[in-house]
Amino acid sequence: MSAEQSKDSNTRIVGKGVEDRRDVRRAGRPRVLVVDDHAGVRNRVVAALAGICEIVGTVEDGAAALRAYESLKPTVIVLDSSMPDMNGVEVTRHIRQHDSTVRIVIIRRTTTLN
Repeated sequence: MSAEQSKDSNTRIVGKGVEDRRDVRRAGRPRVLVVDDHAGVRNRVVAALAGICEIVGTVEDGAAALRAYESLKPTVIVLDSSMPDMNGVEVTRHIRQHDSTVRIVIIRRTTTLN
């Protein structure tokens, strides 16, 4: 038995707490908005998350991300750190003024994708 796995297959020890996987299933899948100015990256993120999340939308810039956030109400935003009009930190600041509960993951690429 691993350090993170208990005898009950529905319970996993996380840090000092315990996460009940049944609660996660009851809560539903995360509603994810993907924001990146490169279509290839958006497509890869969507492909990676499609089986475990509900992808509610994809957009290509910060202004569109703010509009999509308002209309789609995602629970998670996967956000590019560097976009032409508004970077990921700026988008996060705008969203945080109104909502402290949405989870935001900022992606930073350090190499060029082929």
